[in-house]
Amino acid sequence: MLLCTALLYIASAFVSTSLYAQTPFSVNINHQRPADGYIVYLYSNAGKQHMDTVRAQDGRYQIHGVANAPVLLSLRYEQKGVQTPYEIFRKQRYRLLLDGGHVDLNVKDYLADAEVTGAPLQPDFLDYWRQIEVIHLQMQPLNMAKQRFEKSMQHDSIASYTRQLAPLKEAEIRFLSELIAKDPSTPVALVAVSDYNRPTGYNNAELSPLFAALDPKLQQMPMGLVIKATIDEQSAPLSEIQVPNFSLPDKDGVQRQFSAATGRYVLLDFWASWCTPCRNEHPALKEAYQDYHAKGFDIVSVSLDSSKDRWLSAIAEDQVGEWMQLSDLKGRKTLIAEQLQVTRIPYNLLLSPDGTVIAKNLRGLALNELLAKLLKK
Repeated sequence: MLLCTALLYIASAFVSTSLYAQTPFSVNINHQRPADGYIVYLYSNAGKQHMDTVRAQDGRYQIHGVANAPVLLSLRYEQKGVQTPYEIFRKQRYRLLLDGGHVDLNVKDYLADAEVTGAPLQPDFLDYWRQIEVIHLQMQPLNMAKQRFEKSMQHDSIASYTRQLAPLKEAEIRFLSELIAKDPSTPVALVAVSDYNRPTGYNNAELSPLFAALDPKLQQMPMGLVIKATIDEQSAPLSEIQVPNFSLPDKDGVQRQFSAATGRYVLLDFWASWCTPCRNEHPALKEAYQDYHAKGFDIVSVSLDSSKDRWLSAIAEDQVGEWMQLSDLKGRKTLIAEQLQVTRIPYNLLLSPDGTVIAKNLRGLALNELLAKLLKK
């Protein structure tokens, strides 16, 4: 399970949990590695991501924080300027499930082999993590190959890798269902469902039963509320979604009205330069635009970036400047994103010429396939 994936969940969950009790925690790491190394740590609290770096003092790394319990702390050991082979990179990562209090990690060579004291949830969590990682490591090369073909939109190859991934996804669901059935009240089960709640690669038909099987107390924890927000957003009837007219600056700083694109089939797309799954969708959007723009289709993309340079660079790199690209550079505080309760990205809505929302969260080839029916290519 890649740390960058976990980081993306936290970064894209916009759920306020500030009313929940805060629990202090501290982690002492004795890591017998070169003194020029450092540890990057990451956790979520009250719906916000906390990421920082610590260096050794007297041979130890000290981490202190306050967060909603249970706390899932992700750790990564690095050395500045050192290119680490992937197998070593994997060994220098660790995930620690805390319930507050003080925890000690003793590390001889790699974080993955740490001896932990003071974290009673950790043995069960490690058992889960090691088992699910076996499935994820089988998925990884297939997903990477699929993504390569998605960039060039080679439909037959995409379909082939999708078929190869299907039994592994079924194995993942089966494993998670069995884990929850053994003890639906353990925080490890909540973390497992949270891990599964990734931006792409799932649907509500799979996520909802997993969440429903959890103990109600877990469902009401901050981590559970993030999952519930995803389910609620995905299951909301299309008829309840009303897209108001709005105005935002385009990439040239010119104020543009969303209504300028209405009267056609319009995909309202929310993304950001830092969102890898968003940018992985760009080849499919480009193909749909090239195939159907002349037939009555448009795209309006709203970026949740806060850096204009990164936003414009991503547009240029991905070559998606053909259609309307808008952003007020307010990040998650962009008004239209708040009005539509966009809780995670990538997120999109397909509107008919009369402004009715007829589909949402179309991924990969799904947009092209639907447009083929609507516009009869």
